[in-house]
Amino acid sequence: MAPLLTEEHRARVGRSTPPRTETVTRREIRRTAVATRQRPARYLAGDEAPPLFFTRFFEDIPSLDDLQPNGQTRQGKSKVRWQGF
Repeated sequence: MAPLLTEEHRARVGRSTPPRTETVTRREIRRTAVATRQRPARYLAGDEAPPLFFTRFFEDIPSLDDLQPNGQTRQGKSKVRWQGF
């Protein structure tokens, strides 16, 4: 069985990127809770962000040319940059 962490993963250990600042609204928290089927009232009310909510801020929005007909990003065209992880 292949190891869970590749050499590429290990090479990123200890790296960091500049901080990012994002504005988060209750509406965005509520939309994410509904989209990810999070049922606790605190998420649905927008009082607290669901687990892994922050990960969406590490993604750039892909161009329409980078999307397949099903809406997924084409192979090798992902804009996700997990720098520092």
